[in-house]
Amino acid sequence: MKKLEQIKQLEQKLTELLGKKIYTKYKKACTGKYRGYYDYGLEFEDGTQYYISTGKQYYFERLTESVQMYQYFHDNRKYLENRTKEVIERDNRQAVELGLSPIEFISLYMITENKKSDNLFWIGFKYKQHGLIFLHIETRFFYACRGIGLTNSGNNSVENYFDEYLNRSDDELGGLKDFNKNKYSAIVMGYLQPVVAGSILGVAPEQDMS
Repeated sequence: MKKLEQIKQLEQKLTELLGKKIYTKYKKACTGKYRGYYDYGLEFEDGTQYYISTGKQYYFERLTESVQMYQYFHDNRKYLENRTKEVIERDNRQAVELGLSPIEFISLYMITENKKSDNLFWIGFKYKQHGLIFLHIETRFFYACRGIGLTNSGNNSVENYFDEYLNRSDDELGGLKDFNKNKYSAIVMGYLQPVVAGSILGVAPEQDMS
C-alpha cells in the first residue's frame, strides 16, 4: 500500500475514533519561534480541529501515534473504568474518615464538541456528588487512558499508574498538609478537591454528556 493511501486510511480512522464523520486537512502558518513553519491537522464537520504535527516531516509518525493511542482507549475502556472505580472506592473510604462526601463514578468521557476548550479531545471521567455531575480532567489520567502510564517511580505502565493511587498511604493525599474540612468537598484520584473549584465542568444531572 502506498504511503498516501496509508495516511488517508489513518486520517479516516482517527476521525472515527474521535467521534466524528467527515474531515478535511488544515494547514496553518506558525508564528513566533516557529515562524516559517506550518501546523498540520484535521478539521471535522462541526469545526473542531485536531492538531497532528508542525511541519510535514513527522506527520505520518504523529498521525499513527494518535490512532494507536485513541484505539487503546476504545479497546480498553472497560479496564480503565474498572481501575478508576477501584481508586475512587479507596479515595471515598478516606474521604469519609476526613468528614468529606464520597463521589459516585459515572463513566469515562471524551470532550469532543467544545471548540473553545483547552482540553478538546482530552479524556476524563464524569462523577456525581450532591446531585450534580462533574467532569474530572487531569494530565496523567488522560495519558493513562491512551496507554501511557506516567508514574512517580518511573515504571511507566498503565497498571502501575493506577496501582500508585491504590497503594498510597493516607498521609500521601495531595493537599493534606493544608487540610481544612470547610475548604474541601471530596477526594478525587488521590487529591483533595476544593468545594467550588474541584472540577472543570459542573452540570445538572439531567444533561446528557455521554
